Amino acid sequence: MQKNILLTVAILMYNDEKYIEEALKSLLTQTYKDFIIVICDDCSTDKSLEICKKYEEQDDRITIVKHEKNIGSALNFKFAISQVKTPFVTQCAGHDIHHPQF
Repeated sequence: MQKNILLTVAILMYNDEKYIEEALKSLLTQTYKDFIIVICDDCSTDKSLEICKKYEEQDDRITIVKHEKNIGSALNFKFAISQVKTPFVTQCAGHDIHHPQF
């Protein structure tokens, strides 16, 4: 992790195939760029994970963690928070679209 990274965006994802690409684009086009994204996939059964992997290959700020079994949103949130190594974190869902100055 780069020293100037202060923020982690934790994305909780489960079957967000219809929205995840637009959600990622809205984060990756932010005016503030010094953040990382941790996507916590709760065993999606659609193409959400494949879409995210495409973005992970293109942008080194993105990390994907796929659970072995579905753990539910509360435990997925707790897990996501345990992955944070930056001073600040914000959480969003795989269907959240953000304003460019979020």
